[in-house]
Amino acid sequence: MSQHQSQTRTTPVTPQTESTIYDVAIIGGGATGAGCLLDAASRGLSAVLIEADDLAAGTSSASSKLIHGGLRYLESYEFTLVAEALAERARLMHNAPGLVRPLEFAIPVFSSSKLYGTSKLLGYSATLWGYDLVGSVRSAKVHQRVPAQAIIDRIPDIDSTQLRGGLIYPDAFTDDARLVLALALTAERFYNASILTHHHAIGIQRMGTLGWEITLRASEELTSSSTSLVRARSIVASAGVASNLVASLSGTRAHTNISPAKGVHLVVERSKLPIHQAAAIDVALDKRRIFVVPWGRYTYFGTTDTPYYGDLDRPTIETEDVTYLLDALNSALSKEITPQDITGGWVGLRPLITQAQDAPTTKISRKHHLERVAPGLVLISGGKLTTYRHMAEDAIDTICSDLGTATKSKTKRIALWGSITQQQREKLTSIVERILDSQYSADDEQRHHVVDSLFDRYGAQAITVAKSLSDPQAYEELSPGVDIRRGELEYMCNVEHAATISDILLRRSRIGILDFKATAGAIDAVAEVLKENHGASDAALTYQKNAIARHLRLPEQ
Repeated sequence: MSQHQSQTRTTPVTPQTESTIYDVAIIGGGATGAGCLLDAASRGLSAVLIEADDLAAGTSSASSKLIHGGLRYLESYEFTLVAEALAERARLMHNAPGLVRPLEFAIPVFSSSKLYGTSKLLGYSATLWGYDLVGSVRSAKVHQRVPAQAIIDRIPDIDSTQLRGGLIYPDAFTDDARLVLALALTAERFYNASILTHHHAIGIQRMGTLGWEITLRASEELTSSSTSLVRARSIVASAGVASNLVASLSGTRAHTNISPAKGVHLVVERSKLPIHQAAAIDVALDKRRIFVVPWGRYTYFGTTDTPYYGDLDRPTIETEDVTYLLDALNSALSKEITPQDITGGWVGLRPLITQAQDAPTTKISRKHHLERVAPGLVLISGGKLTTYRHMAEDAIDTICSDLGTATKSKTKRIALWGSITQQQREKLTSIVERILDSQYSADDEQRHHVVDSLFDRYGAQAITVAKSLSDPQAYEELSPGVDIRRGELEYMCNVEHAATISDILLRRSRIGILDFKATAGAIDAVAEVLKENHGASDAALTYQKNAIARHLRLPEQ
């Protein structure tokens, strides 16, 4: 792992928007954009990331939270894509331990016929041997066949009447929004990159032979829409489904055909669906597969995969999405999960690259696509969360070629901000416990819970955050059912670039996607902190409250 983890910068780098000419400006703050920022900055390029909303505000905080090769891509013979993704999974598990964690999946196999059930088990096993051989053995594990009882032990509410056994295979889990945050902070804190969130690019103009001038408008969530300029020798458009729109600001038409595909996930209390291991369940309705994954005190399941034609900024969960996912889930259970059991959810838009507008989204490859729209202007789109690093490397390779800079990517070996191995976590746990012990009279169970939540959220930075819980008021939870303490908000704002209520509740803490009711109860407390400690105006906070309220809605059933 990289040696930079021992270094610390106490304050973020402030973007010098008016006076500096950056080597590269990256527009779009998702996984690929943050990956581009780290790739460029670690090569020695001066780099700035420009994001209209928050880091990972779009699809990169609305994935299935999995770092995986994609079994279904193997089933459609996309061996190269699967091999690439599994190689990237291995790198992430090495470079971001704690943030990217091993996660085993169970595949239950159902059949009314014992003979056909055995045939299905053998077929799945053959596919998983391919998964193992293409790259999964990098994790030092291979799949295994297990009897029906082993599946029941892992998924107690599984319908066992036609269960013929199952298979277990390895993949990995990540909190996608915090992965993006770790990428951006690694670039900023260790390689002097700049981050500018909540600023919309509204114009891109040529600046003679010097490169490009980008006109920005500050978000209404923060200010009264003031404008500013960023100058850069080159630009990477990495705005997901909106990448073409970004490129068009330069007056040059991009030829990449991006077809948005909508993906919805839903959440229930884990007590309603007490799953002990993640599962991949076949859907008889359309021969797709949904994932069911435990996440703390919740269980989530998804995803849908349908064409999307609406507002790119405001996809919503619709009644048909809920019906589809509940039907798919309940078809494999001995009990029924109802719409009333749903506590939260999220929706994202995959930027799929296709030649035919009417191609089914489930059949479109997840390969990424790079287009050199103009000299010094590159569009990168498609791909998937797991392959963000490879996408970023391709984009910055092209930028370096345009700039005449012969440097190679270093990101295969860079440890990410906050990374922590299990062994390191065990050593640091006693330190964090002592910090909390010396300041609070909490019982052992509460202290252990707080310590675990700090490590799960902040990794190696848990000690820094624990120190910020310096008095009883800082230690207080924001509101009942919200496992965030007031003192954490200062770290989120001062170090992690959180600037709005949504930044804190939807992406830094994730309670905003897991439990809509609990989140609604915390909005005023977050607004109070932003007003008192960070000077947020009443008008800005009203705008922010309305913005997050749009996320905390499920369709009427």
